[in-house]
Amino acid sequence: MNKSMRWAAAVFLLLSTVNIYSFDNMNRQIGIIYLKNAAAYYLNGQYTQAESFLEKTSEFHSSSSDYEYLYGLIRLEQENKINDAARYFEKAIENGNWILLDKKDCVTDLALILFRKKEYSKLIDIVEQEAFPDYRDNDLMYLYLLSLKYEGRQNKYRSLLGRSIERYSDDYRFAKLFVHESSGFRDGIIDNLPDYKSRQGALQVLLEAAMTLEAGGLRRSSIKDYLDAGGRDAAALIEYYRLRGGITVTELDKLLKDNFFENPSNRKKLQQILPGIDMRNRLDTAYSEYTGNIYYDVNDDGYFEELHLYENGRPVGISVDENQDGLIEVMIIFEGLYPAEVILSGDQFQRISYDIYPNVKELSIAEGAERDVYTFLRDRMTLNIYEIREADDKLIILKENVDNFLTDESALQENSVRISTYTGGGDKDNYGYLKQELERRDELYSVLKIYNRIIGNYVYQQFNDKRTNGFADIDYDNLIDLKETYSEGVIVSIEADDNKNGKYDYKITFDSEQTVSWWDFNEDGLYDCRQYLKNGVLINEYSSGFDGNFDIIERN
Repeated sequence: MNKSMRWAAAVFLLLSTVNIYSFDNMNRQIGIIYLKNAAAYYLNGQYTQAESFLEKTSEFHSSSSDYEYLYGLIRLEQENKINDAARYFEKAIENGNWILLDKKDCVTDLALILFRKKEYSKLIDIVEQEAFPDYRDNDLMYLYLLSLKYEGRQNKYRSLLGRSIERYSDDYRFAKLFVHESSGFRDGIIDNLPDYKSRQGALQVLLEAAMTLEAGGLRRSSIKDYLDAGGRDAAALIEYYRLRGGITVTELDKLLKDNFFENPSNRKKLQQILPGIDMRNRLDTAYSEYTGNIYYDVNDDGYFEELHLYENGRPVGISVDENQDGLIEVMIIFEGLYPAEVILSGDQFQRISYDIYPNVKELSIAEGAERDVYTFLRDRMTLNIYEIREADDKLIILKENVDNFLTDESALQENSVRISTYTGGGDKDNYGYLKQELERRDELYSVLKIYNRIIGNYVYQQFNDKRTNGFADIDYDNLIDLKETYSEGVIVSIEADDNKNGKYDYKITFDSEQTVSWWDFNEDGLYDCRQYLKNGVLINEYSSGFDGNFDIIERN
C-alpha cells in the first residue's frame, strides 16, 4: 500500500460509523465528533478548517495518538513542514493512546520521513521498538531493510531479506534486493527466486535481475520464453536484445518504423534500462555472447552515463545521458561503419537521418534538448554541422558538405590549409563553444576539436583515410584521460587513465574474434594483468606479478 492510499485508508477508518454512545462520558463522544470533522476537512484539502476542529478536539483528546497523528498528516501536506510532521508522529507513537487509527500506519509514515532525511539508524530503532514482530506492512519492511543495508548491518539485512522474499511474494522490490545480493548465482538467479515465474511481479523481477547483472549473467532463454509466450513488454524486448549482444541496426530500425518510441511508456522503459546498469568502476566492460560493450560512469555515481554497443567488433549504437539525470538524451545509431541516425530525447524522441532527410535545410526538434551543436560524420569525414538556434528551437544545417565549406574560403590553399570556425558564444567554461580546425593536406582531414559544455571536457578527434582517434580530458588538467582508436571505422583499442594522474593504466583491444583487457596496477608502465576473451568468453588470464613477465593464472 503506498503512502497516499494508506493515509486515505486511515482517515476512512476515522470517518467510519462509530457508536459514540459506547463511550462512558459525553466529553469523549464530543471529542470524537470533532476528530471526525477534522478528518473530513483534511480529506478535502481544507487544512485550516481541519486544524480548527483539531483545536476543539484538544479540549477532550489532546493526549490521544489519533489527534497527534492527524495533526502530523496535515503538516505533511504543507510546504516545508516535514520536520513538524515527524515530531507529531513521534508524539503519537509515544502516547500510545489510539482510539480509531492504527499505530502501524503512523510508524510507516514516520519511517518514510526518516528515510527521506537519511536518518537510517533512527528509523531502525523506531521499527524495532514499535513494529516487530509484525511484518504485515511491506512498505515499512522495505524501508527497514534498506536502512539496515545502508547502516552496514549486513548479517541482519540478509537474514530478514530471505524471509521477506517469501512473505512478500508479490512485491518485486524485495526480489530486486535479493538479486543485488545474489548476483553470484548468475544463470540460476531466477530459479532461486521461489516460483516467481508464476506469480504477480514475475516480469518485473526478471527485468530487475537482468539490469543488475553483467550482460550474459542471466539466461536469455528466460526472457525469450516470456516473449515467445506472447509478452511484448518494451522493457523485456530491449533487455533481450541487450543480453543477446545489443540491438542490431535492422532490429532497432524496425522499432523506429513501428513508432515504438513514440509511446511514452516504451520510451521511459528504454531510458531506464540502458543507463541503469549498476557497476562499480568508472570504466568497465560487460561481455555478451558476441561482443564487448563499453560503459562509462563519468561522475562515479554507480550508473553509466554513456553506453557503446558493438556487434562482431563493429559499432552498433551509442547512448548518452548528457545531463547525468539517469535518462538518455542522445542515441546514435550506426549503419554499416558510420553514424546513420541520431535520436534526441527532449519532450519526445526525434529522428535525424541521412536517408530520410538527404537534402533538408531545416528540421524542427524537441524543446529541451541538451546539445547546441551536432556534427555528423559519414565515411570518416565531417558531413554536416548542425546548430540549435535558441530563438526558435530549430535545427539548422550550417554547412552541408565540408569539401564545399573549405573550397568556399578565400584562404584555401591547394594542398595545405587550416581554417578555424567558432559556433556558440560567451565564456567557454560556462556556455561552451565548438571550435573546428580543419586541415586539408593530400585530401586528408586531420583535426576536429570540440569543447562539450555538458560533459565539461575537451574531445579531440583525428581523421584520416583509415584511422580515427578520439581523446578526452575529463578533469580539465590538460592530460588525456581516455583514448579510442578506430581502424576503418571499427574500434581497435581503448586506453584509459582510470585515476586521472596522467598515466594510462587500463587498455582494451578488439579484433574480429577476441577482446583483450590489460591493467597496469602499480602504474610503472608495464601491464600487470591481461585477459583474453573470445566471443565474450574468458579464455586465458595472465599475471606478471609486477615483474613484467606474464604467467598464466587461469585457463578455460
